Amino acid sequence: MSKADRDQGAAWESALEYYRSRGGVLFISYCRFWERHGFVQQSLAQRLARHGVEVAWFDGSDWRPYRPVVVEPNTKLLVSQLPAVPLRRFSLFDRLDAQAKSAFLKRYIKKMGGNPVIWVQAGVDESVAAELPYIDVFSVFDDPYRHGPNSSLVRKAKVIVCQNQTARDVLMPEHAAKLHVLRPPIDMMDSSLGGTADVFLPAGFPSQVMGYVGSFFYDGFDFELFEQFIHSFPDWGFVLMGRTDAPGLEALARWKKFKNFHYFPWVPRNQVASVWKKIKLTLLFYRPNRTQDGAFPVKILEAMRFGVPAIATSVPKTADLEGYFPRSSDLDQMKKNVGVALALSPEAIRETYDHFSNEMDPKSHLAKVSQWLRQLS
Repeated sequence: MSKADRDQGAAWESALEYYRSRGGVLFISYCRFWERHGFVQQSLAQRLARHGVEVAWFDGSDWRPYRPVVVEPNTKLLVSQLPAVPLRRFSLFDRLDAQAKSAFLKRYIKKMGGNPVIWVQAGVDESVAAELPYIDVFSVFDDPYRHGPNSSLVRKAKVIVCQNQTARDVLMPEHAAKLHVLRPPIDMMDSSLGGTADVFLPAGFPSQVMGYVGSFFYDGFDFELFEQFIHSFPDWGFVLMGRTDAPGLEALARWKKFKNFHYFPWVPRNQVASVWKKIKLTLLFYRPNRTQDGAFPVKILEAMRFGVPAIATSVPKTADLEGYFPRSSDLDQMKKNVGVALALSPEAIRETYDHFSNEMDPKSHLAKVSQWLRQLS
């Protein structure tokens, strides 16, 4: 075992000791608990619970009841919704709703021993944030403008974790000391990514393929640019796989006439590897979108795992890829960038993957946050 591995192991054990000493972790999220493997709150919550840390995860995203799917059930992990008051569109009921959530969380904090790590994912109602006795961590998700520098959540949080430099810059003026750039945690150890199930392209489809695997919605994905590439590279095949919205469905219907385009609906995770193995270049064709200015393109990690390089549009979401993969929003330059990306060696892509996968490993993420919190004690 290398010294780096020993150091990482020691940091992880120290982190677990810290979280246990606090009585566990209470996650509060703007978003639902995602029903699939691998991303952010699932990977953090499940990794902690797997190692014996008490974890409670509550979301306040909707008043409609739903039953979250926990893909890895654990007696140490509770996943549920915060209580909600109907008719919240009226100010009186909105206040009552915030009061109900605050009271519930205060009771649960006591239930966890009175001092759990309170970790807010993406955001929480400002009225609720103001009532909480303390907030340890605020993880800024895609939208860095949801909670401004003077908001209760930002002021009260002891540590603020940003996915990219843009989000850090938004909150920087008054809070530089507690701001940290830390990539979103992705559990790449998910064994289903190595599945052997196969999917197939149509007969006669070009052997050289570029495309994108993941949800693509009009607000965030540049359909017009994608179509321009289909026309500009007639000898290449183009694929998309994932969920989309109404404009996306319209675009898919239009692109069906192109013999060098194919759409895969979302498939079980054990078939994703088969699609990646058919792609030689991933197209991160994100359009400017303020609600994603604080994001990091997590799909790049999955692409690199399969040795696939990328080209990207030049938007805040991709800014931290600068120096690793070519970025531009000029069509002519982007066409040239295809050759630049394809010229990257497998070794260079692997080195970049190792760099980002280490940063985005849930254990590394949790260890760094615990270290920053301990430094404040």
